[in-house]
Amino acid sequence: MKKIIIGISIILLFFLYGCPDQTKVDPCSGATRVKASFTISESLEGDISGFSILSDTVLEGNIIHFKADDSSDTYYWKVGSDTTIYHSREFTLRFYQAYGAVPVTLIITKKPNTNCFPDDKGIDTLIKNIYVISFTNAAIIGNYYGCNQDNPKDSFVVNIGYNWDNNALYFAYFMNNLDKGCRGDTNLNLSIWAPTVEALRFYKGISFDMGDVCDKGCNNVKGNAIVENNLNNIKISYNEFQTPIDYKTRVSKVFIGRRVQ
Repeated sequence: MKKIIIGISIILLFFLYGCPDQTKVDPCSGATRVKASFTISESLEGDISGFSILSDTVLEGNIIHFKADDSSDTYYWKVGSDTTIYHSREFTLRFYQAYGAVPVTLIITKKPNTNCFPDDKGIDTLIKNIYVISFTNAAIIGNYYGCNQDNPKDSFVVNIGYNWDNNALYFAYFMNNLDKGCRGDTNLNLSIWAPTVEALRFYKGISFDMGDVCDKGCNNVKGNAIVENNLNNIKISYNEFQTPIDYKTRVSKVFIGRRVQ
């Protein structure tokens, strides 16, 4: 009888109070402290493709875009020894020579969540380096052995390099053998046509356009390339006129390759 009474008591308590609330949400779950962070990307003026690459290492002369990751109340940016202070969430700069390591400081202020972080003062500072290097040291330069995804059995080597142009007086990048059979010209002279894909350069990538040239094995190749996975792998996304040449139809391709000597 005693066991029956105890059992009935437990049942009555269950109906009176129910199960413990398992759906209660921690009000600080997902909450964050005020923390400064930013990204750096590299882009090119006049590049209609809109191609840009996130990278803390950039090439001299390119447009460098700085952007705070989160919206804040105030921003204080200082780049290297420059006395200019920037107060917007994002801005752009251009470095006209290879400076090497350049410290970038970002200080932000923002109303803190003191309910979750009582000691948060609502201000944080981040200092990290950007590395500005010469065109000749770009990570994209090299030879890459691989294939197009639509034809994995046909492997070949794509070469990306640079040359000094005596007429234009600047370094020009070129790309050989994309698509397979498109011959580049390492003696590039920009004042005359050469069977070369002229490439706009980034530290980790290129944006290229063959223009209207459709011979020498080149089918009006246009696209972008970027090195990934510790700079040893390359992905080239491009399109070209259909073969045999059809000036109205373009086909998209992706070349995947790995760096070789």
